[in-house]
Amino acid sequence: MKSSKYFLVCILILFGSLALHAQNQNDAKNPLLPEKARIISIATNISGMYYTMIDLDNNEMVIVYYGTNVDYTSIKHFELRKVIRTGITLDPDDYPALIPVAKMDKPENG
Repeated sequence: MKSSKYFLVCILILFGSLALHAQNQNDAKNPLLPEKARIISIATNISGMYYTMIDLDNNEMVIVYYGTNVDYTSIKHFELRKVIRTGITLDPDDYPALIPVAKMDKPENG
């Protein structure tokens, strides 16, 4: 009984620390978008595309979501909807790149 309580406390501390360090922002002009990244995974659905990438400046896993509007009327045009910095550090040499090094262009004003 004592070991199960200890295990539960450790799991809660782990998930709590990950939740505190994760950042989420929905702004299209997003400062959280990495300058240089290695794309390691792409997932798509009807509403958009999710890119899992490694920020090569600090080796952090970043999830980027490009999507449509809510009613799916303009599927041909995706916009940057969300950037999630997970706080998880990865070694870029351990993950093969789907696209070698992607230079992320930030949206311009105008």
